[in-house]
Amino acid sequence: MTAAQKQWLDDHRAEGYRPMGHTPGAQAKYIKIGMLYPDGAFERRQSPNWRYSRTEAGMFECGLFVMEG
Repeated sequence: MTAAQKQWLDDHRAEGYRPMGHTPGAQAKYIKIGMLYPDGAFERRQSPNWRYSRTEAGMFECGLFVMEG
């Protein structure tokens, strides 16, 4: 993780954004998913089949982690 990515996550942690990973159980999911690029830019996914505008080493998906029910 780059310093710019860490800064973006720190700035958005209160909203609930976190790097996507395994969800613990059927009631957990990620919403408002997007790609966090090495330069700290965030591109929100517009639909399930969305293709991000660029591909770079070190990018990873983030989203709002929510528990339902």
